[in-house]
This record gives sequence, C-alpha cells and structure tokens, in this order.
Amino acid sequence: MAELSEYIAALTRDRDSLAANLQTMGVEADAAEKFTSLVAKVLEIATGGVSLPVLSNPATASEILEGYEAIDQDGNVITGTAQQTVNMETGTGTLNYAWDEESLMLMIEESEEEETDA
Repeated sequence: MAELSEYIAALTRDRDSLAANLQTMGVEADAAEKFTSLVAKVLEIATGGVSLPVLSNPATASEILEGYEAIDQDGNVITGTAQQTVNMETGTGTLNYAWDEESLMLMIEESEEEETDA
C-alpha cells in the first residue's frame, strides 16, 4: 500500500503537469494554484480553429474596401463598404475621386505643361 506522501507527490506532479499543459494551450495557469482551479480552466482552452489576437485598433466596415471581408473583435464576419479611389489621367490633369457611405471627395490636379522652344 502506498504511503500518503507518495499520493501527495503524485498529485503535485499531476497539478504541475496540468498547469504546464494549460499554459501550452494558451490559458494562464500557475503550478501554485489549487488543483480545482486548474481543472476549471480546462474549459478556457480555445477550440475549433485558430485563436485570433485582440486588436488594439480594429477596422470598421466603412474602412474596408467594398466586397472584402474581415473578422471583428467578437469573431463576426464584417463586409467592407468603402469605395476604392479611382484616378483618371487626361492630357491636362488628373482627377482623383473616392466615396463612401457619407461623402464624395474630388481632387483635380493640373498637369504642368512643358515649355517648348518655337
């Protein structure tokens, strides 16, 4: 029959191993925690794919080009609504325009004409 000290040593090894395994799975855990606290943390292990980082400055739909998708802070898919800027060059200048849900921006830049000697 095993001595009480052997059971305690085995439980201590298992607790340390559980804490290390939780850390490997991305869950904050410390071997100094109680066994019951570590067991509860098993439910914090992310499942079902990649765990995404928390973004410090997440984009909104109006900041992503229309038709493109991204994942928001809550793991939801968002579809972009921003319009792409278009440039048109002519013989006399460039017209740049962009628009979104709230506004239209136009910018006309005249071309510098080259001087020719006659």
